[in-house]
Amino acid sequence: MTTHDRVRFQLQALEALLREHQHWRNDEPQPHQFNSTQPFFMDTMEPLEWLQWVLIPRMHDL
Repeated sequence: MTTHDRVRFQLQALEALLREHQHWRNDEPQPHQFNSTQPFFMDTMEPLEWLQWVLIPRMHDL
């Protein structure tokens, strides 16, 4: 298994865990919420929103 495969597996596991605990949201944040200059978008998103809408997609794109 390559590093890329291991990362993808962990991202899928993280998504499954968020879904299992009902923290996965279907409603995407407003576009202005993605324009934050703060680390982890702390001024515009909750941490779990940042995981779902920023970190996980960006890691999949690598």
